[in-house]
Amino acid sequence: MSSVQSATEAGWRMYPTLLAPGQPLVLECPEVWTGQSATLRVFDAAGRQMWQHVLLLDSRQQTLRMPTDTWPKGTYYLVCSGEPGVFRQTLMVGN
Repeated sequence: MSSVQSATEAGWRMYPTLLAPGQPLVLECPEVWTGQSATLRVFDAAGRQMWQHVLLLDSRQQTLRMPTDTWPKGTYYLVCSGEPGVFRQTLMVGN
């Protein structure tokens, strides 16, 4: 079993990590993930799953729209899993 890496350690870029409600998140994946399916889950600080989506990474850059306009402001954790591994990224939803 592999360990969970940070997004940066896994070669990903995500921005912005401070999201306004309803603002999309841009994902830039490393080459090894291109053409792969990824399961994306977002958890709040208490560990409750807020959102889940399966995404085919058909290009190195994706725009991800999550229902952040319905979430309370605070800290969230995006966890991505797929054949190449598992990583997480901390996100903040603000005003």
